[in-house]
Amino acid sequence: ALLPLIHGADDHHGNPTLLRDDSNRVVREGGLFHMIYCGNKNYSLFRAVSSDGVAWTKVDGGPFWASGYAPSVLRVDGMLHLFYVEAGSPDAPHSNWSIAVARGRDWGSLERVGTALVTNTQAWENQRVFYPYVLYEKAAGWTMGYSAYANRSVIGLPPKGTSGTLAGATGLAHSADGVSWVKCPTNPVLAPTPGSEYDSIYTT
Repeated sequence: ALLPLIHGADDHHGNPTLLRDDSNRVVREGGLFHMIYCGNKNYSLFRAVSSDGVAWTKVDGGPFWASGYAPSVLRVDGMLHLFYVEAGSPDAPHSNWSIAVARGRDWGSLERVGTALVTNTQAWENQRVFYPYVLYEKAAGWTMGYSAYANRSVIGLPPKGTSGTLAGATGLAHSADGVSWVKCPTNPVLAPTPGSEYDSIYTT
């Protein structure tokens, strides 16, 4: 594995993403690729670097972002733009996830600048939004693909299936500045196929 599982604060590696530039291409900075990944156990974001994309070295010092999950990161106009999932309140950490955005000139100067998306603003969404993937186009602005747990009846599934009441689908949102976002009214753009042996539960 590129990031061998170890015991410690960043146990349970997951959701890796690579730093991209304003044309959405994976980019080297300082001669290195930069990978952001999760320590799922405590919802923290860590960083690793590589000169060739094969052999990776973790950046020392623990998480560079203390509360986040499922990151997506770009450098646009000289600034890092980090999109990530925020869990719910300390009393209900697994409910009502949102997607936030942080900005900074470098990894050490990142600051949270706003909430990009919240859940339950469209009928198909059910409690959590997650897995943001953000694209930037100079002429068109920002586009985000995101997933959410879904209300099965709204997306055309029976009340219960092999996963119980759980299901997931994918939506799109757009932004002019990367901070204020509008969800597409035709969401979800990708939903499970009833009866399918492949995608009858999740399209996330």
